[in-house]
Amino acid sequence: MAVKKTTLMVDEGLYSQIRERAAKRGDSVSSIVAEALRSYLASEGATPKRPFKVTVSTGTPLIPVDKYSTAELLDIMDADLSIEKSR
Repeated sequence: MAVKKTTLMVDEGLYSQIRERAAKRGDSVSSIVAEALRSYLASEGATPKRPFKVTVSTGTPLIPVDKYSTAELLDIMDADLSIEKSR
């Protein structure tokens, strides 16, 4: 396998952690970084670890707004009216 030499800019604390882990495992810093990058790239297409939650509002009706009218949207947002008055 061909190897490419590169320079990475990392926080000193992070670099210390990488060096400690490499020393504990008897590996090089390069092998730890390469392993982390492989793991990151492999998980890129995986399911997110923290799925987001969608909340559906069922109590308040929506205000109809022309999606092509920025002025109308801004007027509604600026108005201090209840939803019933803006209909």
